[in-house]
Amino acid sequence: MMQPPRQMVAMAPRSRSQSFAFDAARIAIEAAAQRLPGLELRTVTVPEGTDGTPLFAAINRALFQGMAVPMTSPLPQAQWGWDKNLAGYGFDPEAAKKLLADAGYPTGFEVTMNCPNDRYVNDGQICQSVAANLARIGVKVNLATETKGTYFPKILRRDTSFYLLGWTPTTYDSHNALTALIACPDDKTGAGQFNLGAYCNPKVDELTKKIQSETDKPKRDAMIKEAFALHTDDVGHLPLHQQALAWGVSKKVELTQMADNYMPFKWMSIKP
Repeated sequence: MMQPPRQMVAMAPRSRSQSFAFDAARIAIEAAAQRLPGLELRTVTVPEGTDGTPLFAAINRALFQGMAVPMTSPLPQAQWGWDKNLAGYGFDPEAAKKLLADAGYPTGFEVTMNCPNDRYVNDGQICQSVAANLARIGVKVNLATETKGTYFPKILRRDTSFYLLGWTPTTYDSHNALTALIACPDDKTGAGQFNLGAYCNPKVDELTKKIQSETDKPKRDAMIKEAFALHTDDVGHLPLHQQALAWGVSKKVELTQMADNYMPFKWMSIKP
């Protein structure tokens, strides 16, 4: 459980981002035993979005004591390529209801959401909050929370329709997120290994490959910006927030807190 701010000496946004995603090709509608195309689920859930919305504000206030950082893409702010101008999806329940009706589900539908309950900060409660908001537009979420020991094997074999995933990049470059989370899944190359909803945009893949080898910085930055803009337009993920880091530190210790939660001893010292 996150400790109150007054008990923490070192605090900073973490590079771990948390997003919801869904099977882009297979969404189970359990009550009617039908299939809902992933595009339609993306469309109807967008208005329950992220940056600045009542949903994020409620989660941040109740579960993170105001210390989480809203996100508009899978990139955390500390990672190279983060675009401050990338807009979120907004919040409009009435528009969401209309989109549902236009998609042929005027009374909504049911879907199972898989979530861990012991991996991220307040992960089970996050999923409960999102499920409650989706109920407002007629989407009944059958929430399936479980320990990380069974949760991750399940979603890693893509046996899920709607799931929560956190991601801490192994580098400070955006190519990490593009390759692991957004690229079209390819078992031969390992691309898209954690793209568990099987989102796929060939243009984004083309840009990702170019970004990997491009040495001209302005040109590379422009390709990164384009790739994430395409992903946002496709609603490849529903980004939520960055959870905060909270380290207990003695007043005798000076340190540099890294966004990736590593503690390089060369940047730590004891005051005399």
